[in-house]
Amino acid sequence: MESVNFFFPNFPGPLVALKTQKEEGGQVDKTMSIKEAASILGKNEKTLRRWTKEGKMSAYNVHEGKRLKIRLYVEEVEALKVDMSRTCPDNVPKTGTPGENVPKMSTTKNDTEEQLRQAVYRVGYLQGQLDNVQKALSEGQEMSTKREEALKALAVENERLKNEKEALAREKETLAADVEKLRRPWWKKLFGME
Repeated sequence: MESVNFFFPNFPGPLVALKTQKEEGGQVDKTMSIKEAASILGKNEKTLRRWTKEGKMSAYNVHEGKRLKIRLYVEEVEALKVDMSRTCPDNVPKTGTPGENVPKMSTTKNDTEEQLRQAVYRVGYLQGQLDNVQKALSEGQEMSTKREEALKALAVENERLKNEKEALAREKETLAADVEKLRRPWWKKLFGME
């Protein structure tokens, strides 16, 4: 049997020495290596190591000779995979031809149900994204029509102010001429001279 150190997520070091479930008697080991988990999740091994250090995933160390290997629980990896496919937009196919990123059909009922559940989550996520884009487009169209109406109103107001300015300029000229007439000396007014 191999000895292991179990790490609690919020505890800085090994707490209890445990024995693995793997024995010669044939009991099934319900753990996997970092490499296996990385291939299942589609993440880098360094990312999974960082997640175990940050406490995002439970793990324990297995001493094999002079090497220390990290083991992850299968159930936790599978739950994380389902959660990532449900919430992470990186797992949604973005480019390529339709059907290119569709997973291969499995033969077991549980795998098929899981793939169906993931597909439903993916469809829901994409529908939400589509609704957000349509909402943004409709809001953008409403804003552009309001902006066009405001520009038209400003153009009409500008034209009105321009006409008013021209009328005031003409009135100013007539008033200036009237003031000039009033400034003439009294004797020119009396004799009708300019």
